[in-house]
Amino acid sequence: MILFLLQLAVAEDNWVATESDMKRWPDAEIVTGSLAVGDKVEVVFRDSRLVRVRKGSDFGWVSPAVLSPSEVAAPSDGAGLSGLSLPPLELPGLPGE
Repeated sequence: MILFLLQLAVAEDNWVATESDMKRWPDAEIVTGSLAVGDKVEVVFRDSRLVRVRKGSDFGWVSPAVLSPSEVAAPSDGAGLSGLSLPPLELPGLPGE
């Protein structure tokens, strides 16, 4: 009983490493919210096979495999071109050529 109370008293932050849905109950398919890579969640409770987390005002159960104890960077949306190897843009007739 004391161990259970200690788990409730010590919440820990984790980050989502794999996109996942939060389930309302451990054995139910009712989704209470979605988690994206890089989201910060509060671990509320751990049992032998699932973790109860809170993200904002949403609570749900997820597999411990989707969580990381260290911060995970959210993937870029692909809008930036900095990671691409593109040849320089050459336009004919520009001053200075």
